Amino acid sequence: VVRSDDGGQSFTEVLALGNAVLDTQGTLGPDEVVGADLSANGQTAWVATWTGIYRSTDGGLTFARLGLPNGNGCARDVGGRLYGCGSPWVHGWALATSTDSGDSWQPLLTFQDIQGVAACPADSPARRVCEPYYPNLAALLNITPQTPDAGTGAPPPPRTGCGCTSGGAGPLTLALVLGLAGVCRRRRTC
Repeated sequence: VVRSDDGGQSFTEVLALGNAVLDTQGTLGPDEVVGADLSANGQTAWVATWTGIYRSTDGGLTFARLGLPNGNGCARDVGGRLYGCGSPWVHGWALATSTDSGDSWQPLLTFQDIQGVAACPADSPARRVCEPYYPNLAALLNITPQTPDAGTGAPPPPRTGCGCTSGGAGPLTLALVLGLAGVCRRRRTC
């Protein structure tokens, strides 16, 4: 990661990433930047990589690795609240939020929270788009799909909203999970 203080005329390296990612053959490869964000005041910056999140509190002059997440890092600051992706196999959550710039995290989503596609009419866009992906996604993420009540055989109560849902979080969460699944499938190191 480089920084410029003269409008792009020159650059200084502020964060060098090492070899930290295993590929599908078990070979150690380079970590990569997958995203970055900057606080509204420009003093805090986050750089997300395959292995975690790095934070700068001095306007991007220096960076330090956050303790969590360990794997599948992503970072987005929204009004002073940081949202981050992580590895549910390592620390139990796939999406969390932080009110202290990443020092501590409050889980928002685990893969086990995903209950499947909302009960929508057969011709609805949500059902056509989401339903075909769900069985493979559930298998990939080791999700136990919601099943009918064992005692009554009754189906689970339908979820409202008629969209791709994950514990009520909506289409954004399914997009996140599908994105993480793509990363997991490509890297096999979630």
